[in-house]
Amino acid sequence: MIIRVWRAEVKPGTEQEFWDFIQNNAVPLMHRARGLMALHVCNVFGGGSEFVMVSAWKDMESMRAFTGESWRDAVILPGEEKFVQ
Repeated sequence: MIIRVWRAEVKPGTEQEFWDFIQNNAVPLMHRARGLMALHVCNVFGGGSEFVMVSAWKDMESMRAFTGESWRDAVILPGEEKFVQ
């Protein structure tokens, strides 16, 4: 099993919009990915501007099928860049 942790700091005032974007776009996309075993997304301090996404993958091959070869880099969906600092 491979655990991948992604952290994001979002621009002030965009927290709710970012949360909605993640729930409506990133989460469904990831749930369709083969080899994803678990996914947890949270707002670190329950209302702050820092978010964490923890994903568990069956193996490195499964994770790379989702992230691409640059698996250490964030996967930023179109439209997401306007939120992230």
